[in-house]
Amino acid sequence: MATIGRPAPWQVWTVCGALVIVAYYLLPAGGIERGLLYPALSASCTLAILAGIRRTTTA
Repeated sequence: MATIGRPAPWQVWTVCGALVIVAYYLLPAGGIERGLLYPALSASCTLAILAGIRRTTTA
């Protein structure tokens, strides 16, 4: 649980994800940068989902 003045982890992930998506659309279409950013965005989403599953799974 987040304390006052400190954002929760999900808030940080949401802001970072939104910034990466905006950066993706600001890159020129068909460029190598856009081609590299898309798989990196997908991988980070997958890792965030796996981390959330691991954190909420009870042993």
